[in-house]
Amino acid sequence: MKKMNKLFTTAIIAGALVTSTAYAGGFFGKMHHRGGDMLMPIERMIDHLDLSDEQEDQAEAILKKARSNTENLGEMRHQMFQQIIRNNPDSLDYMSVVEQQAETISVKVKEKVIFMAKVRQDIYKILTSEQKEEMEAHIEKRMKRMRD
Repeated sequence: MKKMNKLFTTAIIAGALVTSTAYAGGFFGKMHHRGGDMLMPIERMIDHLDLSDEQEDQAEAILKKARSNTENLGEMRHQMFQQIIRNNPDSLDYMSVVEQQAETISVKVKEKVIFMAKVRQDIYKILTSEQKEEMEAHIEKRMKRMRD
């Protein structure tokens, strides 16, 4: 019975890891259900602003640079997913391998969150005070829709 409980617990943890990795795919690569890349939300937000030609050029340069840094994320996500799937739950070191993989995934997610924050900060630097207020109002409006 203990072996069955251990196997069941292991299967639940593995399933959770696989599921979280699959959902993290939206974070690492293409946006989930929307198409487009992970920079699309930022692009959509600045599309609502009346940017000058210079600001549009600066925003385009920021996003182009950001995209060049995210080109291999789909492959990285695929490799991590394959590693998780290939783990054998009967292996003696299964849980330690799963823990290492979870740690690797958490580091990558943290890197992407920090990266996106930097891109957002770079975009904010080129905006006027009025544009920042307009963008914040747009964000608040979207957040309200998400809560409702």
